[in-house]
Amino acid sequence: MTEAAQLASKMKGKKFYLVDCFGWNGACVLDLGTEPHQFRIEASKTKKLSELQTVETQVPLGSIWKVPLDQKVGKARVDKKHPPLVWLQYRCLLEYHHQTNEWPSSDKADHFVEVIQKYVAQYESLAKLPFFQEPDTLRQWAITATAQMPPVCAVLGGVLGNEVIKAISGKGEPANNTLILDGFDGKCRNLFIAPPKEETSGKTEQ
Repeated sequence: MTEAAQLASKMKGKKFYLVDCFGWNGACVLDLGTEPHQFRIEASKTKKLSELQTVETQVPLGSIWKVPLDQKVGKARVDKKHPPLVWLQYRCLLEYHHQTNEWPSSDKADHFVEVIQKYVAQYESLAKLPFFQEPDTLRQWAITATAQMPPVCAVLGGVLGNEVIKAISGKGEPANNTLILDGFDGKCRNLFIAPPKEETSGKTEQ
């Protein structure tokens, strides 16, 4: 996480996209830069472009990592009690790498369980989730977490490619902030993750 934030900061306010696939899931964190991103939307029937619009709030990658793991970031009707599991898994994998400078594997499964359960224990609502309570589940996850599944890579790569085109051309509203892909149900969701003050600012955060 720290390395990615440092790399994004070296881009000097330019757009920076971080994408990862882990097992059957994937995630992409989108930093649209410090300059307000402007775009036009094409009408489906007339093909005419709308007036110039601006992305309401842009959050730098470093600020996204600072958001507490248990902060609700999805839709209230879908994620009533906690953030989407795919996002929780992604943050846990990055936290493990941040603490150990290693990625999980079969021979490090027990250590992975120890680190992740200790990390999640900071958040009472998350520590109660069955996924994080069962050591066997976490051990199995340690074995498969870094597997590269071609269908997942292909789908998320296609989605990201489309987002890059929109960002460069300014044609079409871009996905902002975070994308997660659940390979089990095939759904790709756009989340908005930001500290409360940035969430309501309506401005580009520096």
